[in-house]
Amino acid sequence: TSVQQMITQASKMSDIETDHEIGAQQCADVKEICDGVTITSGTQTFGVKVMDWKVKGKNWIVMQRAKGPVFNELPNTTLQEHAYKKDFAKGYITFQIGNILSGGKFDHDTHGANLCVDAETNTAGLFDTGAMALNAPTHDEQRLLGHVLYDAIKSTLSGEKSFTVFSRSISDKIDALHEQGTNTKYLVEVKKEILALGDFFKVLDQSDVKEIMPDLNILDDIAEPIREGIFERMSKAEQAQLKMLSAAMAFKNNNSGIVIDRSNTAISQSNPVVSVDVEPTVKDKAAWLNQTLAGAKDQKGKSNQRLLLDCVLNDTGVPSRACSIV
Repeated sequence: TSVQQMITQASKMSDIETDHEIGAQQCADVKEICDGVTITSGTQTFGVKVMDWKVKGKNWIVMQRAKGPVFNELPNTTLQEHAYKKDFAKGYITFQIGNILSGGKFDHDTHGANLCVDAETNTAGLFDTGAMALNAPTHDEQRLLGHVLYDAIKSTLSGEKSFTVFSRSISDKIDALHEQGTNTKYLVEVKKEILALGDFFKVLDQSDVKEIMPDLNILDDIAEPIREGIFERMSKAEQAQLKMLSAAMAFKNNNSGIVIDRSNTAISQSNPVVSVDVEPTVKDKAAWLNQTLAGAKDQKGKSNQRLLLDCVLNDTGVPSRACSIV
């Protein structure tokens, strides 16, 4: 049932991801959460940059280009390259799961081909934000996630692998709630995000995953409704055990190698997106793109004809995937 729900949800998301009015707002929401964040993991500190939308039309957009290879294609041959890739993976997993546990909106498709990592500047450029939630989860939805976390925590305390347990627990919960006729959209999105983060888990071993756990403080770093859902399922003895575990994690957290600094997110500004009412023609995309940009006006009334400064055309005259905006 949980797989069927994921397929249904993906079908609905396809309509959202091709609506560029919604997409512009999604990009702005992701910028509010992610832009300007720094992630210190191991020996590296990474900055997070959400790529700006520059121009949007009826069924096309022009977006700022992220530098570096996508995470999945980062070199992983030498010990140094492997350590670099693992440092980023551990920090990014901690950051994105922390976004879920905060109780707010989150992007449920942050896989390893949706961002580039520029090793020269240690900047992670995020560019596919079409799976950003449109609304924050309700109090009851967060409580249900707390129930899932209770099941996962209980199994983890008995020695099972934490993230494997969580995936199974959330699938079981989705199945049960679907049978009751309860809306499971939020839990499906949480599960999809955990699956998407699988690209980053791939480069980690079990000891690396254990290092992440202290940085996800069970009691202090999660939203109150989620915490409420955990505790309402627990016995007094289990609550005491969890508090002891959380205290131990908090101690380890102060000595861990992962630090998420969100202090610069508030100063991040979204650039205005030029909106034009032009549909592309298949035969000569380069011509209509240049014509559209030449005629578009920014908020100050100036022409945007010089907006395209680094557009590489192939021999058919169609902009290649290397087309970028400065």
